[in-house]
Amino acid sequence: MRTIILTLSLIATSAFAQTMHERVQQYVPGSIIVKQKNKEVKVLTKNKTIVELEFELNNSLEEASGESLARDSFIPDTGHLNLEQIREIIAKKNKGLEAQWSYENSFLKGWYYEVELQTKNKEIEYKIDAKTGEILSEELD
Repeated sequence: MRTIILTLSLIATSAFAQTMHERVQQYVPGSIIVKQKNKEVKVLTKNKTIVELEFELNNSLEEASGESLARDSFIPDTGHLNLEQIREIIAKKNKGLEAQWSYENSFLKGWYYEVELQTKNKEIEYKIDAKTGEILSEELD
């Protein structure tokens, strides 16, 4: 009986790992999982940057983030702008693209990107609607 339970547990774990790998590839194509703890996954992108993904219990994406807007790769669910499109929006407003970013869901705002851009003498935080690309807020620190 224990052998059957252990075998079923290993099969379920293997299926979960394969499903997680497929989910990660959907959001960050060509990436490699470098660390996984429960539903939090760190992946190495093709450009050798780290993108972090966090999943809900049902394997849907809860949020994503990265340290390099300029070099990271991220493709959200259908109907939302990808990270390259967000880069283009930010590039129209600023010269530098070295910024941290996150993709989050808010009960009031829906899905949005938050970009924290560091320039020579100031930090600017943008919140951008993930569907429309509209800049929801721009804060100067």
